[in-house]
Amino acid sequence: MVEVLEEAEFLKNSKWVQGNLKKAIKIKNETYKTLNDMVQNVLKKWHVEMKNQYDAISSHDPKAIHALRIRAKKIRYLVDIFELEDDREQNKIHEKSKDWQDVLGDMTDANRNPHVVVKLAENYPNGSNTKEIDLFVDLENRRAEYLYESFFVKHK
Repeated sequence: MVEVLEEAEFLKNSKWVQGNLKKAIKIKNETYKTLNDMVQNVLKKWHVEMKNQYDAISSHDPKAIHALRIRAKKIRYLVDIFELEDDREQNKIHEKSKDWQDVLGDMTDANRNPHVVVKLAENYPNGSNTKEIDLFVDLENRRAEYLYESFFVKHK
């Protein structure tokens, strides 16, 4: 167990969640019986905010999609760190957050990848890969559109 706690990625994620918890909780204004009560309260609030943010996205907006992915990631990390999977209500939120984070991550990648490949291609001016680049950009654009349509149609 100690080895897991010492892993750089776990420490980084724990500090990130801790910072977000501090921002989300106004200790002076609220009283909690236990740490679990406090975490549950924050999770519920974040889940409502995530749902509201999702409902507000009305166009194919990569920045809004990425911001929603980050919110889902916060919830996922919080549930993982506090091992709340045994709580039935939180388990539903956790599963939804994991699913959303995965799809939103794919969507973000599909939106970003064409720009990155085109930028990289600028370093190879001979243009020998133009057809492949065009094909890749077209495939990623179609993948992004498919993910967008299926995600937002499925969840609205």
